Amino acid sequence: MNKKHISLFLATIMLFSTLALSACGGDNGSSGNDTSAAETTTAAGDDSSASDTESESAETEPAETEPEEYVYVPDPENQYTGAVGLGAWSTSVYYDEFKVRNNVDRQTLYEATFDEEEDPLSAWTPMKDVEGDWDPANAATDLSIADFEGNKVYSFANAGATGVLSTVGSTEWGNYTVSVRGRILDGSEGLQLLFNVKDDKNYYIFNVGGSGNTTFCVQQVVDGTKTAVTDVLPITLEKNAWYTLSVNVGKDAVTGSLDGEQLFQIGGTLPGEEDGYHGMIGMSGWSTMVDFDNVKVTDIKTGEVLYENTFDSDSKEGFKYFTYSGGAFGTEGYPEDAWLITDGVLRANRPDLTGVSVAMGPENLRNYIYELDAMPIEGIEGATIIGAITFNGEEGACDNFMLYNCGGWNNTKGCYQIFEDSTESTGDQLDLTLEYGEWHKLKLVVTDYAVFSYVDGVFMQTYWK
Repeated sequence: MNKKHISLFLATIMLFSTLALSACGGDNGSSGNDTSAAETTTAAGDDSSASDTESESAETEPAETEPEEYVYVPDPENQYTGAVGLGAWSTSVYYDEFKVRNNVDRQTLYEATFDEEEDPLSAWTPMKDVEGDWDPANAATDLSIADFEGNKVYSFANAGATGVLSTVGSTEWGNYTVSVRGRILDGSEGLQLLFNVKDDKNYYIFNVGGSGNTTFCVQQVVDGTKTAVTDVLPITLEKNAWYTLSVNVGKDAVTGSLDGEQLFQIGGTLPGEEDGYHGMIGMSGWSTMVDFDNVKVTDIKTGEVLYENTFDSDSKEGFKYFTYSGGAFGTEGYPEDAWLITDGVLRANRPDLTGVSVAMGPENLRNYIYELDAMPIEGIEGATIIGAITFNGEEGACDNFMLYNCGGWNNTKGCYQIFEDSTESTGDQLDLTLEYGEWHKLKLVVTDYAVFSYVDGVFMQTYWK
């Protein structure tokens, strides 16, 4: 049975009751006047003039009532409204576990697992007049229900077509959350989740794996013209792996996530230049000797190189040194041999010390992509990449920065450690180990409003300001 449904209120449950009634009074021909409950009988000709102890035996038939249909009530204050949908661009994908929930009362507006016996796609409408070369006349073959590992899924099968879009729901929906699981089978791009769909010419796309499966962003289509309304940031999805996309369409702001990690926000309040993340870039070692190389910082929007260092020179001009989390340098302060440049690499040279950190580059970098190569040599942990570093004027005293610890906790975990006005907080920990003697690519994308982390090309986590 198709699980697409408008949510239903529970029908009122009727209780059944059979009453044992007693009668007394020989005037109506009763056989006696005994009031014992076990022996009380009711005269066949009894009328309504029975005494207070008399009652009629009655049996109520169960009442059959139709369940009331849930009615969605639009809120005129919702700034973002519209139906929802799924899409693909030059890619064949499977979608499953699609759900839309009203944020106000938690009622389900629509749900589909696509394994129903009746037509699971009867509520869906292919979009016809959109950007791309897909012919909606092929919907019967390109958009279908497929079997996958014993389950039914919504299949977008034409990896050679662009602009394959299908929608469901009401254009009046607002303040809702839509989520879906997606899996790339073949092709060059990723997954697409539609929201705020007004018609074929006006809608939003949460595009994860666009630009040849290298970026994500939100695209808005207005009167048929598509533009990116969020930063276009790096991401790559693996084929034949399930991902969960979710978009929370609030009253005055929209947020979206991938596997629970928030990727974007539209509307609402975001930090600006004065309050946003900014500062130098850097790296550190903790009880580990680590080599670093090929440092590069580029502007998010233009791709302009803002800073780079391949350490072919032994110059440390502009470097600033600091520690964190109670890191120890010993009684002599920051040792001169904590960082060495040899053979074209920068080395965190003292595995006997903790929290040895260095900052470099322009002091007010902002909205940038920072990447480097790191190789742990010996010790007990991995490597750390640091962004948005600002100093309070004293060497070694750094009030604000954000690091992603790749192989902390004895080279077992990865997570953010955030220092704001010298107060430290730690994000959620993921399993992460860096192999010793091997180069790993570490990357931070630092925006005013959030920092995104990547290890060996895999998106890890986001920390929102």
